[in-house]
Amino acid sequence: ALHAGLPIVSTDCPNGPDEILAYGLYGKLVPCGDESAFIDALTQELSDDGLAKAVRQERALQLSGPDPLRSHLKILTGHDRE
Repeated sequence: ALHAGLPIVSTDCPNGPDEILAYGLYGKLVPCGDESAFIDALTQELSDDGLAKAVRQERALQLSGPDPLRSHLKILTGHDRE
């Protein structure tokens, strides 16, 4: 979603979303189980003017580089594949 620049809403569960989204900078974080907060955050994200798209894509590059599939394959297998 970051690489595509898509609007992001995530529950703020332990170990992951808050770090990836830089504590809400790159997407909305809502408490787990709070349906109304999720709906509100999703509505806000979908009404975004598009400026955040480039910012999200920049964050994706910071996290996994320009080719995330290759990066993840290397993590899983221990080597690059052409």
